[in-house]
Amino acid sequence: MKAKNKMKLRRLKKEAKTEIKEAKEQLRHNLKNRRWLKTVLVSSVAIALYFIASLGLTFFQKALISSTLHYPITIVCCHLFLKFLFASSVRTVASKCQDKDRVVLKWRDYLSRVALVAVTSALDIGLSQWSFEFVTISLYTMTKASAVLWLLMFALFFGLEKRHWSLILIVSTIAVGLFLFVYRSTSFNAIGFSMAMAASVLSGARWTLCQVVMQKSQLGLENPVDFIYHIQPLMLLTLLPFAAAFEGLQFAASENGFGFTDYSVLLHTVTVIGFGGLLAFAMEVT
Repeated sequence: MKAKNKMKLRRLKKEAKTEIKEAKEQLRHNLKNRRWLKTVLVSSVAIALYFIASLGLTFFQKALISSTLHYPITIVCCHLFLKFLFASSVRTVASKCQDKDRVVLKWRDYLSRVALVAVTSALDIGLSQWSFEFVTISLYTMTKASAVLWLLMFALFFGLEKRHWSLILIVSTIAVGLFLFVYRSTSFNAIGFSMAMAASVLSGARWTLCQVVMQKSQLGLENPVDFIYHIQPLMLLTLLPFAAAFEGLQFAASENGFGFTDYSVLLHTVTVIGFGGLLAFAMEVT
């Protein structure tokens, strides 16, 4: 029995050495490939810009909602409308410069393939922003850290990733690391925690479905601007009833909303919401 175990251990060590050797050879080959280097560079820049936009948007929205504009869902609805305008403008300019029509989905494909992505995305963003009224950024970060685990689960369910212990270990390590990073500086709030946790689950579903639509289908939505253009209207329709029910009357009567008495207040409101929408657009594109 011991002899068999030793033979098995030697075989595993030999296989591991072979895999490491092949990986090194592949890396050397890739480093000489300009196309590979360009892909790595573009991906690195996109990831860096995403984190900058994401962190900026998180802190900016938390400060905005906690101080003057206590209407998170209404703000998200404004952002969705602005992102649609930004995407539409970019598509128009690109179409004229390239002399090529942009993709426009048929209604059947739009409702059957994009609707689920839009609903999960809208609820994810809406609940995330709403939770800022109840939780600190520390608790929000700690809770949203579980999103990578949900993302992995949905990716495995939809067949986007193959089951491998190393992938599960890496994702779990990231989630635990984020959790421990903010654990000591957290004040707990059950309502906010529930909202953030629900948003984490929806976030995993959202990004998985986004990849299915953008990379695994023939809809022609590989370009993020085209994807944003198509998804915003359904997201807006999903959140508008919640905005009207929970914040409609308060926002309409508020000095920061339709009840403004000074144009400088209105200008400030439009500016801060517009800046947040620009950050959200930049984050989603990257």
